Amino acid sequence: MQIYKTNKLVLSLTGNYDKFMQGVSSNNLNAKKNAFLDKFGKIVVTFDQIKNKNELLVIIEPQFYERLIEHLSKYIKISKVRMDKTNKVAWWNLESKELCVSDEKINTNVSEKEFNKWRLKNNVLIQGIDYDKEMVLNVSEEFVSFSKGCYLGQEIVAKVKYKGRAPKKLVVKGEKFVFVEN
Repeated sequence: MQIYKTNKLVLSLTGNYDKFMQGVSSNNLNAKKNAFLDKFGKIVVTFDQIKNKNELLVIIEPQFYERLIEHLSKYIKISKVRMDKTNKVAWWNLESKELCVSDEKINTNVSEKEFNKWRLKNNVLIQGIDYDKEMVLNVSEEFVSFSKGCYLGQEIVAKVKYKGRAPKKLVVKGEKFVFVEN
């Protein structure tokens, strides 16, 4: 099995996380990708998510943790949700194209160069490398549900989708992702 261990931070949301996420995240809980947006539809933090029996695992790039906490703190205070850092390890199974999480130590057997080639080929975006505080539709629609209902930034995202178009899009060019006019 080809494995690439990430340095991603795995957070655990417990309590009434489903109701909480309905209002603050841009996608459904059964989607693999999700985002927290500002009121202008711009990305605060994008993340992978895994729904377990009693928790939602939110997997982010570690440099965006403080930004995430700053963004969510007021909502967490008034909800019945708890967000904790975990010791879990996030890693890519390159054969199944799945981001996996485990409690065990995982050893990478794929070089960073091989992983970057793989992620370009498989459209695996990384916040902080490929994009940051962009309008979410400039990056990818896979972070958004258009049938979910209200969430922070939803009105702007829906207007851009249904009454216009994203001004740019992220595409592979050579050995990296770049924005081009849409």
